[in-house]
Amino acid sequence: SSSDSAAASIASMGNLSWTQERFRGMCMVHWDSASKRLYGSLHHADMCSVHPLRIKAWQSNEKTLYKQHLPPTKAAVQAALANGSKTIVLLRNPWFAAESDCESARAGGMWLHQTKESHLAHKLLAYRAFARGWRDAAAEYPEQIQLIEFDSLQAGNSSREAAFSLALRFWG
Repeated sequence: SSSDSAAASIASMGNLSWTQERFRGMCMVHWDSASKRLYGSLHHADMCSVHPLRIKAWQSNEKTLYKQHLPPTKAAVQAALANGSKTIVLLRNPWFAAESDCESARAGGMWLHQTKESHLAHKLLAYRAFARGWRDAAAEYPEQIQLIEFDSLQAGNSSREAAFSLALRFWG
């Protein structure tokens, strides 16, 4: 996937390995009672609210970059901030993310034509909430949460190298 490619590039520049944990079952609907936001049905096998100790284990491994899709719930943000850790969040334009998701579903024969508009609207709302949640967290904790825009990492984009370098500098 595109986020796999980004993780591999950042890891390579930092001389790190990278991985993505997959969780059994699907973890798709995330309600954050603290912010009263629903992060919708973002269909990723690794889109799960995980225990803060799991996030701490990821952070303590200095040789590995962990690429995960964590909803920006209060618990996930607080776990990411624990012990002064620095977190990089890769965000994609919600419209392009929803459109790509719909095209993938269509190509895989996973929907009927008449459901496309409602599917796209549902995904767009979920991706907007996801991006807004992480943007809010980064604004509140700019020293610990760095945002990188997915579009800046596209091959041929002149800001690609700068975005990767920014990620490495942020981590120190």
